[in-house]
Amino acid sequence: MRLAVCVLLAAAWALAACAHGVPAPEPSCGDGLVQGEEECDDGNAAASDGCDKDCLLEAGFVCTGEPSTCAAICGDGLVVGAESCDGSELGGVTCQSLELGSGQLLCDQACELDTSGCSAIMCGNGALDAGEQCDGADVGGETCESQGYDGGSLACTSSCELDSTGCTLFSCGNGIVEGMEECDDANLDAGDGCGGNCAVEEGWACAGQPSVCAELCGNGTLDAGEQCDSAALGGQTCESLGQGYVGGTLACASNCTFNTAGCELPTCGNGALDAGEQCDGVLLGGQTCETVGSYVGGSLLCLPSCAYDLSGCIPITCGDGIISPGEACDDGNSDGGDGCNILCSIESGWTCAGEPSQCTRLCGNNQLDPGEACDGGQLGGASCSSLGFDTGSLACLTDCTFDTSGCSMYSCGDGVITGLEECDGLALGGATCVSLGFVSGSLACLSNCTFDTSACVAPECGDGVISAGIGEQCDDNNALSGDGCNAACQVENGWICTGEPSVCNPSCGNSTWDPGEECDGADLNGATCVSLGFAGGTLACLSNCTFDAGACLDAVCGNGTKESSEECDTSDFGGQTCASFGFPAGSLACTGSCTIDTSGCSSSVCGNGAVEGGEQCDDGNTSSGDGCSATCQWESTCTADETIACNDSDYMSGVFGNDVDGYSCSGLGGNSDRVYALTIPAGVSSVTASLDCDDIDDDFDLFILEGSCHNQLCVDYGTSISCDTVSFGVTAGLTYYIVVEDYSSWLGVRLSVTCN
Repeated sequence: MRLAVCVLLAAAWALAACAHGVPAPEPSCGDGLVQGEEECDDGNAAASDGCDKDCLLEAGFVCTGEPSTCAAICGDGLVVGAESCDGSELGGVTCQSLELGSGQLLCDQACELDTSGCSAIMCGNGALDAGEQCDGADVGGETCESQGYDGGSLACTSSCELDSTGCTLFSCGNGIVEGMEECDDANLDAGDGCGGNCAVEEGWACAGQPSVCAELCGNGTLDAGEQCDSAALGGQTCESLGQGYVGGTLACASNCTFNTAGCELPTCGNGALDAGEQCDGVLLGGQTCETVGSYVGGSLLCLPSCAYDLSGCIPITCGDGIISPGEACDDGNSDGGDGCNILCSIESGWTCAGEPSQCTRLCGNNQLDPGEACDGGQLGGASCSSLGFDTGSLACLTDCTFDTSGCSMYSCGDGVITGLEECDGLALGGATCVSLGFVSGSLACLSNCTFDTSACVAPECGDGVISAGIGEQCDDNNALSGDGCNAACQVENGWICTGEPSVCNPSCGNSTWDPGEECDGADLNGATCVSLGFAGGTLACLSNCTFDAGACLDAVCGNGTKESSEECDTSDFGGQTCASFGFPAGSLACTGSCTIDTSGCSSSVCGNGAVEGGEQCDDGNTSSGDGCSATCQWESTCTADETIACNDSDYMSGVFGNDVDGYSCSGLGGNSDRVYALTIPAGVSSVTASLDCDDIDDDFDLFILEGSCHNQLCVDYGTSISCDTVSFGVTAGLTYYIVVEDYSSWLGVRLSVTCN
């Protein structure tokens, strides 16, 4: 029968117990020994001390050693244990609730309250305390007159300083700063920086006579009373605020107070795998003991710090008799219950030394070792009285726990549970074997009024009953791993277990995300390419329930943000300008494929005095109205006296009014010019302009200007001694200016225009 039991119990401690022919001791939460599925054991069943009544780690603590010593984790944002605060979490405490007046209460790096920002002055209690000018209605006997004003009503601010805004000066409002006046803006209005009593209003600065006032907040300078102003943050960062932030960008709100919306809080423990984390809770990133290092199996877990917990992994070298990195012992075998377990870790109640490791049980050496309540005659100063009994003789059991069977209460035996009695006779106080964490059995009461659990059936992994008290998540009636419920009765990653005995089925492939999976089918558990750090794209799920990021994109053209291989995106050029590409002027553009277009860049600089590129002129400035425009194109310097159409003529009479000289096509020119504007219709490519002087013996010259009425735009001319005829090519749609030069102001000349 014993052999059959050994075959069924695959847990290491059970195998060792069978090999030695003695039953293995059951783990007992509260005995100070970390055993079985216990994460800690601090020797008690109290909560809120880091190790709860089921010997599981409590949030915000880290526990080490036997008995476990637990300490709060300062900096995780949780106020636990002896912490007074943690990061931005102050537990509802303020300067006022501590009776330290007003101010800002902070939390230091040791998770202790920092009251340096509190004011010890009890402003607001209606009584004038030391350091206060006033408090509420108590202004200390002061009046407007005593403050140097002519009249009015003196008040008290919320910071217990005298408020003279209600005081008046007879001269206030005349625009001259005099007497007690801090400013005078020639009015008695409030809200414009200089109040009705000629005092500078809070948040303003005033100067001059009459005073000109401007708001301080928004001027980009850190002034008194401001936490920040625009980009001026006073050297502060998200981290330096002492509110638990670990990074991000601190900004300034429009009211000159810090805007922490861009600051980042720690993400470890939020159940999502964030940047910098190896794991988070049950999310292991698809890793196992085998994939993270030199291990042959075991259970990979996650520490509260979001780093891998390898304590449950079995080293490849475990069992070779040599203590390798990661091993605390190695006794040359893979058995448990002999002091060095199958993970090559020293078992509770043992000490191991040497290679191969020789392990000796601590309990029974008549010395009180860590994790033991007692050992032989060593009771550590404990007695029946110290344990709450009235009298009796305390002893030590062979498992180094107290034997209180010799202790008794004076009232024990009267059938009524009183004092520290667990039970009394048949009175069990409603307790049963099951309520005490056993699977079944009959509970009784010993003569010393403590529970007799000898007839209770202790829970064990593999009995088909899920016992939460010993940390079981499942129990499939065996102690085997690889079937969904492992040898420690924990649900294995990628499985779902239900019922008693537990029936386990692979969870991957059921199209529903389950713990241990990154995704399942179309269920991505809220993840996207962007949440994984990509710019965009489509996230999918592989058949092994891990993310398929093959369709995620490093860059998304058109989203307005330059990413990865993009040269630009919409108006985001990554800080580049035309100058970055060797052009002195112009504007960059971004193509639809997110490449940079430099066609808008210019190799010329208008206004440098040199005609370059597409410039028609450059007069050394970028002003218009001086003949050369702000874009270095010729401007009109003359105006048309008349318009003339193709195949039309005009008989001139009267004195000519324009004066155009210094033509670019000829140095000729004179006074009293007449200018005609001719706009070329479609289909016309050449024009002949001719003068008929009616046999007048005079010299009339023709000059042709293209585009604008400017002497530098001359394209043709005629300078015969008699009246001229000029033929010239034209461009449809352009306006040409025909200038008739008259040297002697003769009258009666006809201009004819023929278009071809």
